[in-house]
Parts: sequence; C-alpha cells; structure tokens
Amino acid sequence: MKTLNLPAFLFLCMLTATSCAQPGPGAKNQDIKNKFLDIAYADKSKAEKLDIYLPNEGKGPFPVIIFIHGGAFMFGDKADDQVNPALEGVKRGYAVVSVNYRMSSEAVFPAAIQDVKAAIRFIRANAAKYHLDPKRIASFGNSAGATMAAMIGTTGDITDFDDPALGNPDQSSKVKATVDLYGPIVFDQMDAQFKLSGKGQPNHGAADSPESKYIGKQVSTAPDLVKRAVRLHTSPKIRRPS
Repeated sequence: MKTLNLPAFLFLCMLTATSCAQPGPGAKNQDIKNKFLDIAYADKSKAEKLDIYLPNEGKGPFPVIIFIHGGAFMFGDKADDQVNPALEGVKRGYAVVSVNYRMSSEAVFPAAIQDVKAAIRFIRANAAKYHLDPKRIASFGNSAGATMAAMIGTTGDITDFDDPALGNPDQSSKVKATVDLYGPIVFDQMDAQFKLSGKGQPNHGAADSPESKYIGKQVSTAPDLVKRAVRLHTSPKIRRPS
C-alpha cells in the first residue's frame, strides 16, 4: 500500500478539511449524471449500502475512491456533505463509492471494518457492471471514517477483519492507497494528549466515549482490544507523503 504521489483532488481535501468535519444536509452531486444510489452490498444490516458516482465523461474502467464518512462511529451518512470533497475526484476521472456501515449502537468493532471490506469486495465483484477498475482502489475517510480507512489500508493480509458471510468471499479487500484525514488513532493515549495540549476534553477513556462504544468496552480497561483496534495503523510498511 502506498500513500505517495497523492492525486490533486486529495490535496484539495486536505486544504478543505473543515468541510469534512461535521455532517450536513446533503452531498452536492446534482451535476453528476452517472450515479447509482443505495445499493446493498451485504444483507446483514439495513446500513450496508453504498452510493457510486462516476465521471460524466469517459467509459472507464475508472479508478475507485472508497469514501468512509465520519461521525464518532455513532452517526453520519454516506450522502451527507462529508462526501463533497471526495466528489471532487469525479471531475478528475475517479469513481467515488461512498459507504455506510453499522454504527456502534448496532454492532461493535470490528463490524464496521468488516462492512467496508465487504463493500470493497462487492465493488471488485461488480466492477465490470459499474465501469470500475478493480486493480486501482483507494480508501479515504475523515475523522472516524479515517480511522477505518487506515485500518482498511493496513489489514489487507489479515483475514479475520473480513467476514465472508457478508458476501463475495472470493474477492480481495486490499486497497492500493489510503488517505487518513484527521482520524483518531491511539485511543488509549488521547486523554493524555488532550491534557498535555490543554485543548479538548480528556474523556475518551470513559465508558460512554465514542471510542469505548466503538470497541465495545471501556478504552481505559481494555488495552488488548485497543491495541487490536489501532496498532495496525502505525504499520512500518506505510510510507507517508514527503
């Protein structure tokens, strides 16, 4: 997996990170003519749906950006305005696939990761139908979605993050690149970092924190689970942009 040579649209996303920070009323996709909305990629949950946006010009197959929305692992939607920076990629010849996944109130870690991996397998299995390039897929997320995008990028060879029951088990869920846009990474160090900086609330180790609800146990009392949920993000194999 590579994070070098990022396309121009991803640089634009970084410059406009504030537009990703909070869910809003809806994606600005009116100018995108070729789109397929609310496609079920699995059948375990009503949440397991995705939207596909294709460039208005060209026949493909188009390289794919898998967009994973944020929302503290508790809220947000594939069609809210968090996806708008990613949709800039459509103007530059990329297909954008925006994915919904099970929230922490429905299923705990690693369910959300398994969902997004199932969406990637679905995309590969149906690449010809939707004019997508199965060999060029990147994961991209903001906030909580960035945490998952990073996990997708660093667990390509770890099969227990895939759930074959979600469909297309013969397909790979690996990606070629990952963009982590301000995702929380080391859950059990966040409180200490907030105290050191004097900014934010050092309450992420609490039982009712978004991170605790995401992993299904209180962060401050579950070091092994926290390590499993976040340690892979710091894989030495990852190369960062220079």
